[in-house]
Amino acid sequence: MTADAKDGLPMVSVLMMTYNHAPYIKRAIEGVLMQETNFEVELIVADDASPDDTEQIVHQLLENHPKRHWIKYTRHAVNIGMAANGKWAREQCQGTYYAYCEGDDYWIDPMKLQQQVDFMEANPNMVICGTKCIWDDGKGKKKLNEWKAGPVTLRKILIDNQFATCTVLVRASTRNSVVINFKEFRAGDWPLWVFLLHKGDGYILDFYGAVYLYHGAGAYSSQNMTNLIRFSFENRLALLRHIDSSLRFHFKWHSFILIMIYFGRGLRLKKGYLKGIYDNRKLLSDFFFSH
Repeated sequence: MTADAKDGLPMVSVLMMTYNHAPYIKRAIEGVLMQETNFEVELIVADDASPDDTEQIVHQLLENHPKRHWIKYTRHAVNIGMAANGKWAREQCQGTYYAYCEGDDYWIDPMKLQQQVDFMEANPNMVICGTKCIWDDGKGKKKLNEWKAGPVTLRKILIDNQFATCTVLVRASTRNSVVINFKEFRAGDWPLWVFLLHKGDGYILDFYGAVYLYHGAGAYSSQNMTNLIRFSFENRLALLRHIDSSLRFHFKWHSFILIMIYFGRGLRLKKGYLKGIYDNRKLLSDFFFSH
């Protein structure tokens, strides 16, 4: 164990940002509390002034669950937004490692944290590790993600975000050394993994540790194809400013392949793919030709 763990501090801080997750929050919290570990865990539940029953549900767990001492719950008086809530939650953490689970996702393997911590402790070069993930549409349809277990390099992560956030464990000291202006990015998880992999190695362990819920009300999954392409390439354009010039061709080439896939789907399926490309033609031109 690390010195932090011996000093009575938690080995892992789990960050759970939540807003309007009343139908899911109990399952999300219980997925953390079921973890079987030989170390202490703290669960930082950061409620961004949810107007639903999230607070009442969490308080029921605080009153009755055998591991209620893991839970550190705060409900903000006013809504401060996703990025500010995430920053606030991280500032509360005391763990040697950070794990993530949004209030509508959930963990399914009781040994998830133990296996990840054991792996990270045995491999000090590792700064991030995830697990395989199940995707759930909230209507009974589930699918296994396509990412394979094994090393995740910087070159790999630039092709595709291969870490589902709800599966990830990161080394806190490395995460805290990374300075990111999240206002540059549409989504914070993929850029964060890129920045971390500038500082060390990554890995996906060979088991299914979590379920990502991509229900229609989600911030990402509810968007049409025009917005999805815009979000993706705004992130890619911002990332171009932060990656080494030797990786830019690699990044652009695989982004071009992605656009060709969208184009092919548009010809076959006609579900907004071609319109999405056309609507974002200036952004795509800036990405491929201006940097």
